[in-house]
Amino acid sequence: MGRVYDAKIKRIGNAVIEAYSGQLSTDFRSNKAFLSGILSTKSKFMVNKISGYVTSQIKRQVAQSQPEEEPKAEPEPTEGTA
Repeated sequence: MGRVYDAKIKRIGNAVIEAYSGQLSTDFRSNKAFLSGILSTKSKFMVNKISGYVTSQIKRQVAQSQPEEEPKAEPEPTEGTA
């Protein structure tokens, strides 16, 4: 099961991602410091929750944008006639 986030956290987090996607990263602490500067709330709990949600969404976007590597096919062993 994944994390369950409150609708308010998702709404604020998605708005932040739309507005500031270039300034956010996959690092929780840097996102937390950035969000504490732009959000009007003084609640540490809310900043941490929103930062966690934003970080997980950015990580998901990064993973989806990278092409998946196909496993290299190993050559089949040839049977020698001995």
